[in-house]
Amino acid sequence: MKAMTRVLVAFVKSYLPNPASLAIILTVIVFFAGVIATPHGIVELSNFFGNGLYGNLSFVMQMIMILFTGYALAISTSVSKFLRTIASIPKTRFGALAFVFTVSMVCGYINWGFGLVASALIAKEVAARNIGKKTDFAIMVAAAYAACQIPALSSAVVLISATPGHFLEGVMGVMPIGETLFAPYNVIMTVAYWLALLIVLMFINPKESESIEIDPAVIEAERKAASDLIEAEKKKILSPAEKVDTFLPLSFFVAALMLIFVGRYFATFGFMNLSTNVVITIFLALGLLAHKNPISYVRAVNEAIKTCGGVAFLFPLYWGLMGLMRDASITSTVTGWFMAISTANTLPLFTFWSACLINSFIPSGGGQWAIQGPIVMQAAANLGADLSRTAMAVTWGDLATNLIQPFWAIPVLAVVKKDVRDIMGYCFMMCLAAMIVLSIGFIIL
Repeated sequence: MKAMTRVLVAFVKSYLPNPASLAIILTVIVFFAGVIATPHGIVELSNFFGNGLYGNLSFVMQMIMILFTGYALAISTSVSKFLRTIASIPKTRFGALAFVFTVSMVCGYINWGFGLVASALIAKEVAARNIGKKTDFAIMVAAAYAACQIPALSSAVVLISATPGHFLEGVMGVMPIGETLFAPYNVIMTVAYWLALLIVLMFINPKESESIEIDPAVIEAERKAASDLIEAEKKKILSPAEKVDTFLPLSFFVAALMLIFVGRYFATFGFMNLSTNVVITIFLALGLLAHKNPISYVRAVNEAIKTCGGVAFLFPLYWGLMGLMRDASITSTVTGWFMAISTANTLPLFTFWSACLINSFIPSGGGQWAIQGPIVMQAAANLGADLSRTAMAVTWGDLATNLIQPFWAIPVLAVVKKDVRDIMGYCFMMCLAAMIVLSIGFIIL
C-alpha cells in the first residue's frame, strides 16, 4: 500500500491542476457533454450556466459565514492555547498522526468551518512538537482534512432537513437531527469511518527516511510575529476611539443578545432542530466572547476572510456548473440511472454512489441536495425506502468524494501553507477506503 501511495503522490504532484483550473476543466467537460448528449444548443447551455452563477447567494453567504466564524473562533487566544496544550499529548510517530486525525474529527463534528481551521492548526502544532521524530507533515494535513469529511452538526442536508418550511418538507417532512445525524446507523458508520481511515493511515504513512517534517523556522517565525504583536499592543497608548474599540462590554452585550436568541430558539424548537442560521449565530457569539473586544474579533475576521477567498471565487463557478447540470437534465439523468435499478433496500446504497459521482462536479452539500434531493427523496417515498438513510446517503456521498475534490481543502491549505498537490495522493487512498466501508454500511445497517 505504501508503494501505491508513493506512485499516487508523485502522479498528483505532477498532474493535478489548481482547484480553480479544475473547476474550469470540469465545466468544459460538462458543457461539451451537454452539447453532444442533450438537445440543447451552445447558447441555451450558456444561459443555463449563467443563470446558475448567482442562483443562491444567500446559501453561499451562509457557507462563507460558517467558515469564517469557525476560523475566527479557532484562532482566538483561548482556543489556540488549548490546541497548543493538547498538541503535546502524542509521544510517538504514528500516535501523532492518529491524534491529529481524531481531534480533527471531533472539531469537524462540532462545526465543519471550525473543524477545517482547527484541524489545520492542530496539525501544525503537533508537527512542531514532534520535530525530530520523522513525522511527515503532508500526510498529517491530509489526515486533518479527511477527518472533517463526516456528517456534522453544521452539515447542510442535516440542517436543511431539520428546518421547518424547507423545500422538501412535502415529501419527507421535517426531520430532526436525532433521526439523521444521531440515528444509530449513522453513529455506527461514523465510528467505522474513523477506524477504517486510521488503519489506512497506518499503512500509507511514509517511511521515516521518506518523511518531510514541518519547517521549524516557519513555526518560530509565526510565533515570534504573534508575540511581537501582543507586546506592541500592550505598550501602545490608546486614543479615545481605540479605547472604545477595545471595550469588552460591547462584544459581551452583542454576544449575550445572540445567545438569548439561541436559547429561546432551543426552548421553542428543541436542540435537535438545529438550523444553519442558528449554527452561525452560536459561532459568531462564541467568537466575540473568545476575542473579548470588537477590534480583536474584526482582526480575526479579516484573517479568516483570506482563507475564504478561494472558496468565494469558486462558489459561483460551481453554482454555474450546477445550473448547467440541472437545467440540461444531466444530474437527473445520472441520478435516474441509479434510481432505475434500486429497490427499497438498495436505494440508500445507489443514492450514495450517485452522490459520490455528482459531488465531483458539485462540491457543495447544500447545492447537491437542492438538485439531487428532490429526485432521490421522491424515489424513496415511492419505493417505501427509509427516508433518513436516503437523505444521509446524499450527505455521505458528498463528503466521501470531498477527499478527492480539492474545493474544501482550500481553507486547510491556506492555514498550513501547503499546496493541494502535497495531500491529494494520500486523500485518494483514504477516499477508496471510505467508499468501501460506507458502501458496506448502507448494505448491512
